[in-house]
Amino acid sequence: MTASRTASRLALLMLLIAAGWYAALITLAVRTANPPTLNARQVIGSNIVVVGTVEADGTVRVSKSYLGIEPKSPIKLIADNPLPTGELILPLLRDGDLYRVTPTGLPGTNDRLVYPANPETLAQLEAILK
Repeated sequence: MTASRTASRLALLMLLIAAGWYAALITLAVRTANPPTLNARQVIGSNIVVVGTVEADGTVRVSKSYLGIEPKSPIKLIADNPLPTGELILPLLRDGDLYRVTPTGLPGTNDRLVYPANPETLAQLEAILK
C-alpha cells in the first residue's frame, strides 16, 4: 500500500467522523432547543388568561380560561402585531368589550408575548397561578 493511498483512506475516515460529529451536534441542538418560558409578571398582571386559537381577523376561539371570568367565546383581540397561528396561551387585559395582550413589564420594552399551548407551557402556567 502506498503512502498516498493510506493518506486518502485516513482523510476519508476523518471526514466521516467529522460528518457524524456534526450530525450529532445538529440533532442535539434541535432536540434540546430552548423551550418557551412564561413571564410570571405578565401572567399575574393579566385580568384574564385563556387558551385559544387566534383567527386571521383577530378573534380568539377560547378553549379554556385559567384566570378571571371566562369570556364568551369568541372574543375580539386588539393586536399590535400579527399573532402566530395555533393554540396559544394568551395573557389578556380587558379593554371594554375588547381584549389586548398584557405587556411583559420588562424594563425598556412594551413587548406583548403569547405562548404556544403545549404540556410544558401549560404546566408552567398552572405553577405560576398556584
